[in-house]
Amino acid sequence: MQRVYNVPAERRLSDCRVALSPGAQLSWLGFSEEGLLAAEDTEGELRVLAPGWGGSAWVPLFSADRARQSGTESYWLVGCSAAEIACVIGSDCEAPEPPVPASRSAARPVISTISTCPALLPGPAEESEWFARRLGRAALAESGDAVALSAAHRSEDQASLKLMAILMKGDNTTACLELAEGLHTVAALEGAIKLATHFRSAPVSESGKVAGNPFARRAKVQSP
Repeated sequence: MQRVYNVPAERRLSDCRVALSPGAQLSWLGFSEEGLLAAEDTEGELRVLAPGWGGSAWVPLFSADRARQSGTESYWLVGCSAAEIACVIGSDCEAPEPPVPASRSAARPVISTISTCPALLPGPAEESEWFARRLGRAALAESGDAVALSAAHRSEDQASLKLMAILMKGDNTTACLELAEGLHTVAALEGAIKLATHFRSAPVSESGKVAGNPFARRAKVQSP
């Protein structure tokens, strides 16, 4: 069970159980750069407590199994954000022992950054980027920082358009329409229409669902 308090405001921000992999134990607890509570377990699964999804929920952010390039890599987590983690990469896949305070003669560990790769179904790199941008935007949704939230909306839209281009190549109409419904700006909607026009020869464009009314209606509503 975890509880997070805002001491100056005398408020309890969250109160729920920490999500862990079956049979795993908690190995690291901290906060992401966006201010989200983060927890890693001994299976190498990192999750953040994010707003949305019907309320605060533990969302997968990084999976050591998915990121591992060889069977002997392990990751000593130092910090994380929605886009990447900072860690010390070891050569032993077993759970490392707690680090011993370094002496003056000991070499300092090298901290590396790795893009987040949650334990989701395999997909293109653009999907992981979109997921990270969406998570970062969700973290700012309740911050009250309108400027930062607007920038996060644009960043998420850019990632959505990249992913839409991949999906249109694969003729994934349903996923394209779902992404279109989540776009935040008129410029992004116009970009989606241009993508649909570019891939006009594909069945996803011939259906008329992407190049037609859904985008046009959204753009008309959002136009000043």
